[in-house]
Amino acid sequence: KSSPVHITVGPALNQPPRIAIVRPTSGTEFPPDTGIEIIAEGIDTDGIVRKVEFFADGRKIGEQNLVFIPPRDPGQTQTFDFVWRFATPGPHVLTVRATDDDDALAWSAPVEIRVNIPDLLPIVVARDAFAVEPKTNAEINTATFRIRRFGPTNADLVVNYSLRGTAQNGVDYETLSGRAAIPPGQKDVAVTVRPFADDLMEGIETVILRLEEPAAGQSPGYRPGFPRRAVALISDLPRAHASAGGECLSLPGGLSDVCFPAEAGINFRIEATSDLRNWETVCDALGGDGALHFVDEEAANFPHRFYRLAPEPAAPMDE
Repeated sequence: KSSPVHITVGPALNQPPRIAIVRPTSGTEFPPDTGIEIIAEGIDTDGIVRKVEFFADGRKIGEQNLVFIPPRDPGQTQTFDFVWRFATPGPHVLTVRATDDDDALAWSAPVEIRVNIPDLLPIVVARDAFAVEPKTNAEINTATFRIRRFGPTNADLVVNYSLRGTAQNGVDYETLSGRAAIPPGQKDVAVTVRPFADDLMEGIETVILRLEEPAAGQSPGYRPGFPRRAVALISDLPRAHASAGGECLSLPGGLSDVCFPAEAGINFRIEATSDLRNWETVCDALGGDGALHFVDEEAANFPHRFYRLAPEPAAPMDE
């Protein structure tokens, strides 16, 4: 008779999920300004896939979370989908990352797609969305729009734009001409809003820049892309740092100013959702003066809108 041997049987090791992009397939081409539907299928043999994150060129563009009541049986195929609304022209590599109910991770194989460039296609973003009216002996705090083109860069490209909003061109800020020239060899140009000092307490004012069609006979021609407009803000006073959870301020025209505390010079990704389950990346922006501002033009389209902030490496356009 042998001596007894004591053993301990621990819990089974969690198996990671599996995930794959089933649509689009590699080699698919899309026209510009088109929402790209990404469909992924995942399975977890010993549980469920609770979250899938969508990436383009290594940058997160969306997230879908699932909750099952009552709990779902393990080992069932789950389908996740996301529409990428902000794809820029050119090639892109799509991937997705799955997280199961025990926090194990898995990546999909990459899928290579292309958004076609039919012609010169400018887009516009508000790179620094907040400016402050200067005071005596104070440094001017500016806001910056950036207009980018896709396609050939061998010649200069003059892009027409209009200015709207509650702030008046030439009255509340230095006059802007309505034309921006992108020099040969460069992909983008800055349009800087420089506020004037005055004694009026006007609150926060908006500057809305919109890309316009080229004039008749203008050469080279171009076609405005998406997004074709962006919003910047002018304030009488520096904005106090936002609370830890962020702040949101309603603006004229159905706009919302979303403000987070943020370290100056750090690039961040802003995500938005209306249901706290499905998130979409809506903007990349730099922190400045202890805060980051994002003007949401779509806020009025939702009964509820939630935002969150995450550090993000600077996009190629910003490097």
